[in-house]
Amino acid sequence: MMKIAAICLVSCVLFSMLPAHFSHEEPNAAPTDEPRYCLAKYEFGGSCTDRGSPSTTCYQNFVDEAFESPKNCICTPKPKHNKYLCQCYVVCQ
Repeated sequence: MMKIAAICLVSCVLFSMLPAHFSHEEPNAAPTDEPRYCLAKYEFGGSCTDRGSPSTTCYQNFVDEAFESPKNCICTPKPKHNKYLCQCYVVCQ
């Protein structure tokens, strides 16, 4: 009698696991990767404070040049030539 009860119990457990196994679905959406950033350098005319703070000036210039998501911008003045060097990390293309 104990054998029959054990077999019945094991069978019930196994059958209860079948719907969970067959209902597993693979995700449809592809995993999204974080964008890769590269250092970009450009020289502009004027001064580092033309559009606010030096980092804001460089950020705005990179956005105007159609770069996506510039970050960690640094402005280096070149007063002798009335220019400045902007360095920002932008999404690599």
